[in-house]
Amino acid sequence: MVFRGKPSKACERCRLRRLKCDLHPVSCGQCIRASIPCSGYRDTTQLRIRNESQLIAQKVKLIKNPPPTPPKTPSPKSPSPDSPTLSLLYKAQHAFFANYVTSRCWDFLTPYHHPIDAPPHLTLAIEAVSLAYLWHQLYSPTALVAAREKYVAAICQVNKILRSKCEVQKDTTLMTSLLLDLFEKITECEPRRTVSKGSTKSWSSHIEGALALVKLRGVEEFKEEVEFTMLARLTTHYICGCVASGEGIGDEMASVQDYLGVRRCSPSPVWKLTDLMMAFGNLRGGMGVISKEEYIQRTVELDRTFRDLVEGLPGSWGYSTIAIHEASERVFESHFDRYADPKICQARNFIRIFRLLLNVTLLNYYASLQDHASAQEAQHIINIQAREICASAPQYADCSNVSSCKSQIQHIHTPQHLLDVYTMMFPLYVAGMSEPLVKWWVVEQLRYVGEHFGIRNAELVAGVLEREGEGGGGGRNVWGVYRALGSYAFAS
Repeated sequence: MVFRGKPSKACERCRLRRLKCDLHPVSCGQCIRASIPCSGYRDTTQLRIRNESQLIAQKVKLIKNPPPTPPKTPSPKSPSPDSPTLSLLYKAQHAFFANYVTSRCWDFLTPYHHPIDAPPHLTLAIEAVSLAYLWHQLYSPTALVAAREKYVAAICQVNKILRSKCEVQKDTTLMTSLLLDLFEKITECEPRRTVSKGSTKSWSSHIEGALALVKLRGVEEFKEEVEFTMLARLTTHYICGCVASGEGIGDEMASVQDYLGVRRCSPSPVWKLTDLMMAFGNLRGGMGVISKEEYIQRTVELDRTFRDLVEGLPGSWGYSTIAIHEASERVFESHFDRYADPKICQARNFIRIFRLLLNVTLLNYYASLQDHASAQEAQHIINIQAREICASAPQYADCSNVSSCKSQIQHIHTPQHLLDVYTMMFPLYVAGMSEPLVKWWVVEQLRYVGEHFGIRNAELVAGVLEREGEGGGGGRNVWGVYRALGSYAFAS
């Protein structure tokens, strides 16, 4: 190796410019005159080559003859990847706001994205629902434990503010009740029985509390657009809960719905559908109370009203039917329907569900009377509704090139896409009530959804449908499946 001279201790600027560095403490004179910060001086001892032979020999001896290992002392556990951390809560809130507040009907929560802008009870409720939603998406036990802790803390805070007449009448208190109701829909699978009445009011405690808050405040005090949206959430939650539990819809909720109807600028199909849902809920609640003949007559009239609603839908609620020329396991028959908006697809499918269930009732009644012509007509309507539901599924559940732009080999499912697929499961289950051919196609699609999208409930619903009897819906717990899937927690 050629000796190149003693290495310089000069600062970096002096070495690059080949200047004589005076090594003055703090900063050299050259850097001071140039008015630039000095990089400091180099330690030349770190640049010299040392004889490391003895050190290498010692390392080799340690490898060949390692010393005895001392007993390990228990060390404090490091947090697991699934432990509740700030990042977990951040991810949860980001997912909740992205998929509920920004793109769905919870936009009245937008000003409360940051905890500093919200009272403690609303912040805790938002965090509880966010973590519950993350648990549902990722099946994270840690997220569920953290969600329940936030939920209990939120209830404690709500119990405190209910003592204040001023706090009770605030929008944030009503928002908290709606969020706690949503939490129960996401995390619970079975309705709780009301001991006093012996009925199954499906998770009704919080939504009943929200209705009580509206009554205490006075429905006429809700005048702003944000307040109308909250009332719309309340009516949707309450009506869906009553439909699922078979409880009639009381006069208090009817008055809220009437107030919203007066404030509507135009007769939107959404509001017409809500009114018909109320009628369906009251019909279910009247089962066993009114005579069988009156019940059947009201069923026929309600089915006709649903039919008229569909015939009068605007063009924006339409869809395009696309024929396929090659058979596909993901497409029933030889076509599928494409919708411009998943919310339109959801709404239309719920109309089909109501019509299908109404005609299942009529089919069983006409069959008992041996009225074959009427029974055949009811079965025909059931089959049409079921096939239309099946035709709506491929747009969301089929990731092949047949009905989607995604590649079948490798692609990513966004949270919104997963929600759209999830909301197809209940309509598909109901469609499986129509006839064996549809039933087994639906079972196959649900198993595919469970495997391809990783949605565990799809396999469970497929098993339920597979075990149930065919035709007429006998022995089916339709609304039990609806509750087990989270009811309206994942629908628009």
